[in-house]
Amino acid sequence: MVYTFLSLAEDILKTSDKPMTYQEIWEKGNEQGLHSKVRISGKTPWRTLGARLYVDVKDNENSIFIKASRVGNAHQKGVKNYRRLIEGDLNRQKWCLPLYL
Repeated sequence: MVYTFLSLAEDILKTSDKPMTYQEIWEKGNEQGLHSKVRISGKTPWRTLGARLYVDVKDNENSIFIKASRVGNAHQKGVKNYRRLIEGDLNRQKWCLPLYL
């Protein structure tokens, strides 16, 4: 199985007890050596990570990631408790996973 930017984000967020920006996710991935599992070709992979998170949440109704502006939609998805939330503009958004993951 291919290890993607979203795989890295999921692994990091599963162990985090707080929301994280894509930069924080990337830094933690570097600390844990997970960044080496992702195929990287650009100079700013953390921005690619942020873009992938943004697009996944925006275009994938089954995304495992959420952001604060979507917490209100939690009832519609049948999810009641969240472990992590995000807020702010794209550069400051904090990504999270629902509690049930």
